Amino acid sequence: MLILGIVIAIVIFVVVGIIDVCDDYDIQSISASGSLLLFGACLIGMFICFHQLGQAKIIDEKIIMYQEENKQIESQIDSLVKEYMQYEGNTLKEFASDSSITLVTIYPDLKSDELVKNQINTYTENNNKIKELKESKLEYRLAKWWLYFGN
Repeated sequence: MLILGIVIAIVIFVVVGIIDVCDDYDIQSISASGSLLLFGACLIGMFICFHQLGQAKIIDEKIIMYQEENKQIESQIDSLVKEYMQYEGNTLKEFASDSSITLVTIYPDLKSDELVKNQINTYTENNNKIKELKESKLEYRLAKWWLYFGN
């Protein structure tokens, strides 16, 4: 859309400058200054959109980084849960879950462990950051639309 605005501004400026369609100098100067104003506004808007789209390129990498960190945390917690289950023996065999995060909430001793608390907090913070990044990624679709009617 902004690119279209710049093209329209250039066309108006060129047409008014080359062809003497108006003998009235005031109308020519208003048309020329209006097209320059439109050109400038569209150019500023393009710079803003390009900056936003530049930020969008690194969002996927940030999401992957947080997801990898969460996988490491899950594997660490999973090993802690397995060690705890071996320690407790048969009394806790009835609890079976695919998610080590869920098992931590079931076992009160693990829940009170400081290391596990920190890892769960980091895991939760990472999930919240991933959600924020995905939201901002959706907002970049608007910048693409303003720039070139893109998705």
